[in-house]
Amino acid sequence: MKLPHCPAPARVSSRCPCAFSGAFSRALAACAALLPLGGLHAHAATPKKISITRKPLSATLRKIAENGAIVLGTRESSVPFSYLNRDQTIGYSYSIALRVVEDIRRRLNMPDLAVKNVMVTSSNRIS
Repeated sequence: MKLPHCPAPARVSSRCPCAFSGAFSRALAACAALLPLGGLHAHAATPKKISITRKPLSATLRKIAENGAIVLGTRESSVPFSYLNRDQTIGYSYSIALRVVEDIRRRLNMPDLAVKNVMVTSSNRIS
C-alpha cells in the first residue's frame, strides 16, 4: 500500500515519519487486532456497568466497623516518617496511613469513621 507521503509502496524510506521498526510494527499490528471488528463506535466510549461482588470483611475491618474508630500508632520523633509538630502528627508514614483510612471509610461506607492516634515508643509499640 502506497501512502501519500512515502516515496515507494514496497519499501518505506527511513526518513519517512511512518517508518517503524519491525518489532514496533508487529506490536502495532497485534494491538490493532484487538480492536473490535467494524471500528470504534460512539457507544464504545460509554462505560459499562460492572457488577463487582465485594469480598467479606476481614476480622480487622469488622473490628474497625464495630468500634466506629481506627487506631493509628504514631511515633513522636521519627522524622520524616512520623513526628509531632505543635501537637499535630505529620510525616510520610502518617500521610500514607491517612490515605489508607480514607479507603477504609469508603470500603465500610463510614464517612464519619474516627481516627485515634496513639503515641508509641520502641518499648510499647508491640503489644
